[in-house]
Amino acid sequence: MLWEQIRVLAARGKSIIITTHYLAEADALADRIAFIARGSIVADGTPAEIKARAGTRELEAAYLALTKLEALEAVS
Repeated sequence: MLWEQIRVLAARGKSIIITTHYLAEADALADRIAFIARGSIVADGTPAEIKARAGTRELEAAYLALTKLEALEAVS
C-alpha cells in the first residue's frame, strides 16, 4: 500500500524522498537515484543512467568501507 501511495503522490507532481538499501525498490519507484557514501553523493541520475554507468541492467550494492573515489569508480 505504501508503494501505491508513493506512486499516487508522484503522479500529482509531488517530490518524494525515499531512503532504501533495496535497489529494486528504488528502481521501481524513483525517477532519480542518488548513491550516498559517508555523507557525500557519489553518483546520481535516472535508474537507466545509473545502470548504464555500471554496464549492466541490474545493479547490486553492498555496504563496504570505501573511499568516495572508490565508490564513484564502482559505478562509473
